[in-house]
Amino acid sequence: EYTAIVVPTQTILAFAFALLFNEETRLARITRATVFIPAVTSSAVMSVLFIYVFSRDGLLNAFLKIFGVQPQNWLLSTTWAFPAIMALNIFSTTPYFMVMFLASLQSIPQSIMDAAAIDGIRTAIQRSRFFYVPLLRFSFFFVAVLGVIGSMQLFDQVYIMTAGGPGTSTYVPLMYIYNEAFVYDNFGAAAAASFILFVLIMALTMMQRKLIPEMRWA
Repeated sequence: EYTAIVVPTQTILAFAFALLFNEETRLARITRATVFIPAVTSSAVMSVLFIYVFSRDGLLNAFLKIFGVQPQNWLLSTTWAFPAIMALNIFSTTPYFMVMFLASLQSIPQSIMDAAAIDGIRTAIQRSRFFYVPLLRFSFFFVAVLGVIGSMQLFDQVYIMTAGGPGTSTYVPLMYIYNEAFVYDNFGAAAAASFILFVLIMALTMMQRKLIPEMRWA
């Protein structure tokens, strides 16, 4: 569930931000640097900050109070704890992948875009559909693979923010492996679960390697 939601969302947002900030103006450079701050901030620090954001007296409730929404502690809700962690990770990883897309966009020769303009492809949507997305399909593959690997290895944010709770609503695979190994001293089960997780990540990576580079975008 986490991987299926977070990976597509962060990939699409990262590409959109890359298109938005793909300028060489002073304002674009300052904005890129500002947006990139969450990506270079420690995940532990971000987790502690977002505990406050999602607390009953936090920033999210203060904002929603404007619209008449009753405050609640989002991380203590079995319904909203996992979406809150998803939001944190989308917020902190999207800028990292944005830089990858930016590097790929800026490597496209200007002559290609000039030829596209002569052929009548001038709007941002047309350029994205017929040029940017096809030319950047290997960048999409790379970002998707890193996103899946990171999502399947989610641990530190869950450990700090919810410890797998409330109940088992945020009990991800690495929480199980950690508890089996270091809480219950059951290293055999932890090793077996680690191997199964490795196989799952490898299988998903191979599926992406097969599908994304061969996809026909037109």
